[in-house]
Amino acid sequence: MLFTLSWDDGHPLNLKMAELLNKYGLKATFYIEGKYLESEKNKNEVCSLARTQEIGAHTFSHPKLTEVDDDLAADEIILGKEKIEVVINKPVIMFSYPYGLYSEKLKEMSQKAGFVGARTVKMFQINKPHDFFECDTTWHVYPFPFRKKDATHLHGPRVILQPLRRAYKYIFRYHLPLNSFFSWFNLTKNLFDYSLKNGEVFHLWGHSWEIEKYGMWQGLEKFFKYIKNYKDIKVMTNGEMVKYFKN
Repeated sequence: MLFTLSWDDGHPLNLKMAELLNKYGLKATFYIEGKYLESEKNKNEVCSLARTQEIGAHTFSHPKLTEVDDDLAADEIILGKEKIEVVINKPVIMFSYPYGLYSEKLKEMSQKAGFVGARTVKMFQINKPHDFFECDTTWHVYPFPFRKKDATHLHGPRVILQPLRRAYKYIFRYHLPLNSFFSWFNLTKNLFDYSLKNGEVFHLWGHSWEIEKYGMWQGLEKFFKYIKNYKDIKVMTNGEMVKYFKN
C-alpha cells in the first residue's frame, strides 16, 4: 500500500509538522498559496520546508474557484504556481483546490498550467485515483467523533455530530471495529489497517493550524508511531504518488 500525506495553507506551524514528519521518516505535500510568500520570513519558511518535503500550489490568494470567472480562476492557478517556483527554485507539479471546490473546467485549467495532478478533499477513498486531477483522500486530521470549537470546548447541538455523520456509514461499510466511533486515533488506526489489507492508498490530510487549534499533535504522533514499523507501505509525496501510478 502507498502512504501519502498532505497539508493545506501557508502557516508557521508547517515547520513543526515537517519536524514531526522527518522524525518518523515520512513525506508530505504542503500546498501553499502564492500570496503567503510576500514576506521574507514566509519565503524562508517555505524554502526550509522544500528541503525535505514537497511543495504544491494552492492558487495565489485562496479564492473559491467555482465562484469566480474563468479568467480570474486561470490567473489564480497559474500565478500561485509561478510564485512558489521562483522562491523554491523547483518545479511545482501538484495542485490543491481551495475548499475542495472544483469542476471539469478547473481540472482542465490545472492540467494546462503544467500540474501533473490535483487534490480534492473527498474522503474515505482507499484506491488509486481514477483521475489524477481529482485525487481524493482517505481521512482528515480533525476532531472526532464530536466537532470542537477549540482543544477543550465542544460546538453546540446543531453541529456537534457533524464529524460522526460524515464517517459512520464508512465505518459500517468497511466493517471497522466499533471502537472506531470513540476517537480520532481509533478510527484512523482501524481505517489504516483496513486499507493495508484491502486498498492501494492511504492519504491523510489536514491543516497544521487546525491540529494546533484542536490539540491534536499528540494523537497524530501516536498514529505516526503506530505505522512507522510497517514494512508493507511505500511512503510518498502526492507528486510521487501520481507519478508512481502513471508509470
